[in-house]
Amino acid sequence: MNNQIISEKGFRLRAPFWPHAVIFFGFFEFFITTYIMTICWKFYTIAANILPTMFVIFQNTVKSKQLAGGSDFTWTIEMENELLSYQNSLIYVYVVSVFVILLTMVYVSSQFVSVEYNNDPDKTYPYCMDHKNISIVCAVFLIIFILINFLLITNLWVSCAKPYALFQEKYNNAIHEESLWDSIVEKYNCINDEDKEVHKSERCDTIVSKTVMPQIWLDIMFYSYGILHLIALIIFGFINQNCNTMDKIIDEEEINDVKTILLDKDFNHIHKC
Repeated sequence: MNNQIISEKGFRLRAPFWPHAVIFFGFFEFFITTYIMTICWKFYTIAANILPTMFVIFQNTVKSKQLAGGSDFTWTIEMENELLSYQNSLIYVYVVSVFVILLTMVYVSSQFVSVEYNNDPDKTYPYCMDHKNISIVCAVFLIIFILINFLLITNLWVSCAKPYALFQEKYNNAIHEESLWDSIVEKYNCINDEDKEVHKSERCDTIVSKTVMPQIWLDIMFYSYGILHLIALIIFGFINQNCNTMDKIIDEEEINDVKTILLDKDFNHIHKC
């Protein structure tokens, strides 16, 4: 019996998947998702460390302005919740990205649960995975989580402009008490003294200005995640073309031989009777 050979030219996305194509997509997904996770975690830690201090500064500014008879600075619980919602959006992307990486590892590993290589020199293609159902289930779950992650990134890309503008406005107009900056100085080992000449990156106000992700980073996340996934899918389709399945093709001669043997046995049995 021979193995069924899949040899298709052009674009092919359906299972069984060629292991080399799966490995390519797995490495790509691991790289791009880790990249997204790193960005989100960086800005999440900044927001988690700085926002509590900024909330106190904003509240104290409101009190100071009221004592001075002014009302040009406002800070409400709705504004605070808006910034916290932005912070939560970052951790949502991070958590879903963790699941994407885990599913990618399962997806790649599933291709090699039971793989054999054909020793016949006339057949040079490696076998596809024989557990086709496992392969398809892993691919479906991975695609679902990639889409969820892209939707979360899209939501962050669309909605982040408002909290960014809100934070920058309140930060620039607030009354900054030196005593409240001690925790930020201690956590980031930054310089809060404007009279000292240091590099811009070492100043505390530079770090605080990144509390809410700037639009440039949102654009990088959104466009790279969407466009690179589309390119990777196209490449995967063209790579996923040739392989041998574990499905057996029964030779017609073997079928005839089996029929002949069975007929001979039946004839001998009748003859004896």
